[in-house]
Amino acid sequence: MDSIITLIFAIGTYTVNTQSDGIYLVKLNLADKSVEIAQTIPATNPSFIQYVGDNAMLYYVEEVGNKVGTVNAARVDFGDLSVEKLSTFMTQGSAPCHVAISSDLQTLIASNYSSGNFTTFGLNSNGEINSELSHYTFNAHSSHPTRQKQSHIHSAFYSPDGTNVFIQDLGGDGIYQFKANAIIKNEQPYVTHQMPKGSGPRHLVFSSSNEFVYIINELNGTIDVYRLDEKGFIKNHVQNISTDATEGDNLCAHIRLSSDGRFLYASNRGTKNSLTVYAVAQDGTLSLAQTIPSAGEGPRHFEFTPDEDFILVANQYTDNVTIFRRDKQNGQLTKMDIEIKIPSPVCIQSL
Repeated sequence: MDSIITLIFAIGTYTVNTQSDGIYLVKLNLADKSVEIAQTIPATNPSFIQYVGDNAMLYYVEEVGNKVGTVNAARVDFGDLSVEKLSTFMTQGSAPCHVAISSDLQTLIASNYSSGNFTTFGLNSNGEINSELSHYTFNAHSSHPTRQKQSHIHSAFYSPDGTNVFIQDLGGDGIYQFKANAIIKNEQPYVTHQMPKGSGPRHLVFSSSNEFVYIINELNGTIDVYRLDEKGFIKNHVQNISTDATEGDNLCAHIRLSSDGRFLYASNRGTKNSLTVYAVAQDGTLSLAQTIPSAGEGPRHFEFTPDEDFILVANQYTDNVTIFRRDKQNGQLTKMDIEIKIPSPVCIQSL
């Protein structure tokens, strides 16, 4: 993609006790290595953002500690990159940390970390949040002495066909498996998959075939691979593999598959501050291809460029977004000599 094409990214941040003002819309040209902060959206701790191109909607949480957080919908005008905030709802929980949008663009799920619950919301035809639909609270715990005293809902992910939703409970080591048409109603049945004690599931990614799911564990620094059954729920364990086998503390964060399904990428914070690349075999198993420093501290999130030739990595504690070229043949990454300086970046979305 080394051309005159300018890419646009939205970068979410933490604003409390930092120099950040909210969400930054950034123009990036990888040919001449120019970076321009084109717009700033005022927000308090917009720690997770989600963009839907169908209606140019940017959804973001405001993670405000022990207070009830909010989820917001705003429309981006690509003419001048102005942003119009259209709706705000309370998430009915504290420290919201993730937003998921259904493939039919009718449902939003906000995950509340500190209060251990999630809330679903209805979206109207233009993408605005218009109603609260359901609310689920969990009361699990596990073995980590400080991080797992109670449930901490960290994310929700829809399956590729849109029929299932997996909810990750980092505090309770649980994956709560819902049918998508049931999760929007209260008190519906779901299936719990119990992860190994002390693992701390955070995010996941489904294979495009919906045959496998890859779960990244924040606390023990590993990825678990599971085969799914005919209903799309977890059937059996395939593999557990480390993200970074070097000495030090683990604090895994994000996980993504390349669109061709051949390579998987994961980030690890803690004292590791690394990205790991795996080759994906036809039987779903992973083999290590590369572990590379993230060139910053706290790589909480990363994003592909639209053509997947590059990956942008948000390093929270060093106030920088680093950029890596991606070799599509072997999946490996090479750091480029360009970065984006943003206070406390923690989430990136390509617009």
